Amino acid sequence: MKRSDVISLEKERDDARINSHLSYPASPVRSAIIPEIQALRAIAVILVVVFHLWPNRLSGGYVGVDVFFVISGFLITTHISRQMEDRNFAVGDFYARRIRRLLPASFLVLVASVGFTLLVVPRSLWQQFGGEFLASAFYVQNWLLAGNAVDYLAAENSASPVQHFWTLSVEEQFYLIWPLFLMMSFFVARRRRRTILLVITAVTLTSFIYSMTYTNVNPEAAYFVTPTRIWEFASGGCLAAFLAWQRPRRPMRSGLRSGLTGAIGVALILISAVAYSGETAFPGYAALLPVSGTLLVIASGLGQPSWFRTLSAVRPVQLLGSISYSIYLWHWPLIVFWPFIADGPWGVQQKLAVLGLTGVLAFGTWRYVELPFQRAKTWNVVGSKKPFVFVAASMLVILLTCTTGFLVLRNQVDVASSAVDALRGTPCLGAGATEPDHECPHPFNTTSTTDVALAAGDIGVGVAIGPCELGGGAVPLEPCTFGEVASPTVTIALFGDSHAGQFIEALAPAAETNGWKVMTYIKGGCPGIGVAPSNTDCSEWGANVMELLKAEPSVDAVIISNATSKYVGGMSSMLDEALVKRDLKSLVDAGKQVIVLRDPPGSVRGDDGTEGLNVTECLGKTSESDAPCAVKRGDLLTDDTMVRAVSELPSIEFVDLSDTFCDDIYCYPVIGGLVVYADGSHFTRSFAETLAPILGERLGKAFSPE
Repeated sequence: MKRSDVISLEKERDDARINSHLSYPASPVRSAIIPEIQALRAIAVILVVVFHLWPNRLSGGYVGVDVFFVISGFLITTHISRQMEDRNFAVGDFYARRIRRLLPASFLVLVASVGFTLLVVPRSLWQQFGGEFLASAFYVQNWLLAGNAVDYLAAENSASPVQHFWTLSVEEQFYLIWPLFLMMSFFVARRRRRTILLVITAVTLTSFIYSMTYTNVNPEAAYFVTPTRIWEFASGGCLAAFLAWQRPRRPMRSGLRSGLTGAIGVALILISAVAYSGETAFPGYAALLPVSGTLLVIASGLGQPSWFRTLSAVRPVQLLGSISYSIYLWHWPLIVFWPFIADGPWGVQQKLAVLGLTGVLAFGTWRYVELPFQRAKTWNVVGSKKPFVFVAASMLVILLTCTTGFLVLRNQVDVASSAVDALRGTPCLGAGATEPDHECPHPFNTTSTTDVALAAGDIGVGVAIGPCELGGGAVPLEPCTFGEVASPTVTIALFGDSHAGQFIEALAPAAETNGWKVMTYIKGGCPGIGVAPSNTDCSEWGANVMELLKAEPSVDAVIISNATSKYVGGMSSMLDEALVKRDLKSLVDAGKQVIVLRDPPGSVRGDDGTEGLNVTECLGKTSESDAPCAVKRGDLLTDDTMVRAVSELPSIEFVDLSDTFCDDIYCYPVIGGLVVYADGSHFTRSFAETLAPILGERLGKAFSPE
């Protein structure tokens, strides 16, 4: 899955109280917010907002998450430790305080996001967004995104307006376990500060080692899961414990040293923000740079006054630090919703408008939501149950709203599904509408059977992770078998990625009709042939299948198809033209009939492989009924890798179904009243089924050439 928001902002308005715990005498900041920490918050929120608005300008801005995780670990450890030493720590009061600080603003943004989704977002996205709303409300969004990160189909998911809540989820999970851990540490260590420091250090190192290991094994999921992030919080806790242990020595007695330490810390954070990118394995050891920088800045703030503190204390910087949590909460939903609300390009003016609106909403939320809840007398009474009632009520509101939306959506989908079922087998439903003999009027217009929400869940057996699709990480060969198994006229191997798997619903009926046996070898994200050896897992799987097929005498023909349009730009090594020719020729030399199915048009993609226009999302946004969201044929059907390779190998049969999806000028995402694609590129099951007669006829000609 892709990286989204990267910060979670722990608000501690009485930061300076840590000085009483550390016992620094005559501290100049004892009665004020520590300027350096507020400056860190300001820097972090700038990094993440710029990263999301201009990712190519600041490719590593996601390190803001590390900055705030360290701050949270430092402040929370300091406050809990102080209260434990004073023997007045209460777990319930700690959690109530966290609720007052964080949840009112986050609940406001969550409710607003749900409302805007119901108003402006296509129904095809409601189920995905609803799941993320619930995960965010119950603070498990990071685990949902971690699961999606290794789900091949979830890679097609749109960014949700609450995707950034994953960081709040990580932080709340940390808050859930850290007080209990510190209580146990204080009990076991008998309040000896040095022992407590050693225990926290051990946790930090353990999590760091796990983070490095898991980031190397599964970097997509490692970015989101809590265990890989614990060490960042704990490193802040280490600093707090170290300063408490060393407090008689009063570190950073020199103002010059304090200023230099803070400047070096900021430099490390900025260097990582500029040098890192989406290709950086993160968090792992790469997170050491921003984490170390944050620790240095915090340490500088606990020393003598310096020029660095003077810069940090500038009023705009302090205000930005104060409203940083609300900036974080609002900026991402505005970025996600903007394309659904405003037409036109996503340019500089639009980004500046989002930036300005973020500032207005953030200041208003801080002034009229954050501060009032933090200062409310009834909420701040020791032992008050109101914060916990608020949490329960908030979760219940989100749960009921999402459930209601889901039921409404389900009812609409059922109506459309019944309309499709009533027309199954008729010649003008789906792909058959393009056949000249059927004389179907307006084959590319929407009808009562056209429903993008129905299409979103109408996934075929060769696309969904299951018995016929091995998924992104599986190597074992587990074919499914269709058609005439006992005494087939032809035994066919369907080989490729999920774009080959999407043909199963079309190929299986054709196999039954013609007496063919079909065995599937499908692996999501792996084209099967022509894969560079550097893509170890994919090339290994493809090589295993190739050897199996060449050695199996019962296999007469191999049908190959893959997501050719996606394997360009950064993924170009997934489909190397020279290797494609080599692999195709080796199958022919082994005596197999080889048939290449051209990749269907799908959505518009740029030269770098990124999606330029998702036709299914377009359908959800448009009110047009006459050939909606049609795309020029030349923008989708190009002289791609597979076309060029086959053109140089005359012994390869090439089956091109493009005329089913396109006329001479346009390609269409609605054909015969059915939405063609469930997402940006995979057929819906219903449409694939209507392809069976057409595909069967074309393959029949290939197997019995005149």
